[in-house]
Amino acid sequence: MSSFIATSQRFSIAGFAFAAVMTLALNGTLLMGFDQIATRGDHGQPQVTRLAKTAPALPSVTLAPVVVTQRRA
Repeated sequence: MSSFIATSQRFSIAGFAFAAVMTLALNGTLLMGFDQIATRGDHGQPQVTRLAKTAPALPSVTLAPVVVTQRRA
C-alpha cells in the first residue's frame, strides 16, 4: 500500500515535508511565547489589565420592590 501512496500523483513528498516543517515551526513559536509569558509572571501584564482589575465597581441603581396583588386570567 505504501508504494501506491508514494507513486500516486495526489501525494507530494515535498508538500508533506513543507506542511510538517510549518506545523513544527508554528507549534515551537507558540510554545516559546507561552514559556516567556509564564516565566515573566505578574510583571509582564500590560497596564490596561492592571487598571481593569483595580477599577472600582460602577454605581448601581436600586429599584423599589414591587408587590403583585392580582393575577390576570
